[in-house]
Amino acid sequence: MASSFEVATLRDVVSSEGFLIVTPGIRPIAATSDDQKRVTTFARAIASGSDYVVIGRPVTQAVDRREVVRQMLAETDQTLNGL
Repeated sequence: MASSFEVATLRDVVSSEGFLIVTPGIRPIAATSDDQKRVTTFARAIASGSDYVVIGRPVTQAVDRREVVRQMLAETDQTLNGL
């Protein structure tokens, strides 16, 4: 597990073959950081090289969970298409 702040460094040091990186603390762009200090967006995690992400409270505490996921995917599409 690594925050998105370490993913690029890990990818430079460790072969990606057989080594998966899981990034927790994924939040929508407009979300607060709650109790975590090293949060990031889904787009940043993917762009940094994360293989998997952990999205907890933004989805589990949402009134409309599907809408939160749709919003995060749309933000990711917009961000990654702009790279």
